[in-house]
Amino acid sequence: MRARNYDANAIVLKYMPLNEADRIITFYTLEMGRSTAIAKGVRRPTSKLSGSLEPLNLVRISVVKTSSIDIVQECVLENAFLDIKKDIIKVAEAIYIAELVDAFSEDWEPNKNLFSLLQDYLKILDSNLFSPLIIRMFEMKLLDCSGFLPELRECLTCRENLPPDKYLFDIEFGGVTCSKCVNDSGNNGILISQDAMKLLRWLQLSSEVTKIKSMNLSKNLLSEVKIVLNNYLKHLSERKLKSAKFTNQVDLFNS
Repeated sequence: MRARNYDANAIVLKYMPLNEADRIITFYTLEMGRSTAIAKGVRRPTSKLSGSLEPLNLVRISVVKTSSIDIVQECVLENAFLDIKKDIIKVAEAIYIAELVDAFSEDWEPNKNLFSLLQDYLKILDSNLFSPLIIRMFEMKLLDCSGFLPELRECLTCRENLPPDKYLFDIEFGGVTCSKCVNDSGNNGILISQDAMKLLRWLQLSSEVTKIKSMNLSKNLLSEVKIVLNNYLKHLSERKLKSAKFTNQVDLFNS
């Protein structure tokens, strides 16, 4: 049973307006997983909460539990990740990873690894290390934290080690089918190259974010890996991620 009042380290995922002055804020917290609370009067210019309860902010919140929906009593801004908010590409990607966390988390089910992952990658986006491959690494780590890491070593059908070849990534079952077993699998799959498989495996095993800057990868390869991970994530989340469309539009604008 939750305490009547509680404090939490939180990252603001999103908000929605409620009447003329309030907002409903969705947080991802270290202590309690995803949570939702009303910020009363936050839309008024004089509100002490207005500057801190913006999406992507790291905050320390004090919340009062009520019989209906919790209420934010106090909020202290810890990190606004200002460099992200100066760059439209970084904003798009940060909103996307926040929406992924929202989609793959549950209310009042803490996942400390997932909180740390979100916080760490917001810090990375806030730095000069950013590249599109960093988002692919975040996606793979999120799948790991959520228990949906894809099988990339053995064929899903014959369970044999995968030889160098082209493969079919099975979206429904979260893994790869070898060329011999492709005809035995369903149609819910994406053909991927050997190079794409190598990169997916590297993303699964590595946490060397600093190495990404020095990697010279073709746009076709990056696109191939993005398509695989995006489709798998969409299937798992059971809804189309709205921000994924936005990030794709930003990518086209900057290509």
